[in-house]
Amino acid sequence: MFSNNDEVAKVRFRTKAHTRLMDIALDDVNFGYGLPDIGIAEQRGYMGIIYPTDFSDNTTSCMIYGDTVHPIVAIVNSGLTPIVAFDIKGTWKTGNEIIEHQEHWEAETVNGVVMSFMPGDTMEYTFTNVFTVFTTSSISDFMVELILPMDNDPYNNKTTIHPCATTGIEDYVKEDGLVLHQNVPNPAETKTRISFITPRAGQAVVEIFSLTGQKLYSETVNAQFGENYLDVTTSSFAAGMYIYTLQFEDAVLSKKMIIQK
Repeated sequence: MFSNNDEVAKVRFRTKAHTRLMDIALDDVNFGYGLPDIGIAEQRGYMGIIYPTDFSDNTTSCMIYGDTVHPIVAIVNSGLTPIVAFDIKGTWKTGNEIIEHQEHWEAETVNGVVMSFMPGDTMEYTFTNVFTVFTTSSISDFMVELILPMDNDPYNNKTTIHPCATTGIEDYVKEDGLVLHQNVPNPAETKTRISFITPRAGQAVVEIFSLTGQKLYSETVNAQFGENYLDVTTSSFAAGMYIYTLQFEDAVLSKKMIIQK
């Protein structure tokens, strides 16, 4: 007889070449839950991290330098065993600078009953510790790892996204995973840097136009996945306002720059 168990167990017997009545019995058979399995759940097409979002997510904006972030992660109990505790580690990496926090989750006890994380259930875990957007790089790596002893499938415990950051909400444009930042410095005198993010490696074309549409500059860049930049000499440009564009595959983004003398 089974009790307090949501799982269904079946025992099957097969007999051959017997003509007499057989009495088949099972003695001392114990059924257990098996090994636990915790994993990162898929949300909105992205593996598990609800906030912050990957730069390729067109429904959200880049973060602002100096922002403080409490990441939110979707977690699923993929096994057959209730889970009462686990650890979660978040790592924010930009260049050689790293912020890392490891936290512990434990099931609450209500009226003497442990409110376990049950098989098939999902939860949204919010980090208590703060991660700060702390550098001037426009793209970072954010990795989440779940830690559970005796985990049956440790390969679904990690995921990484690439959040983007900027100095202000008007300092970039974004479309289909392509991000074009405001040139720096702006206004520019003799030289300026145009930074952009691409969702994969490929050829990107940066062009500068006058307000009347005359093309004054064009450069093809073998872009890498993530952050790229191009330094442009502007000493030959007359003072005034210009339009610069970034073309990558089928997407074209544009922003304005100012040249002063």
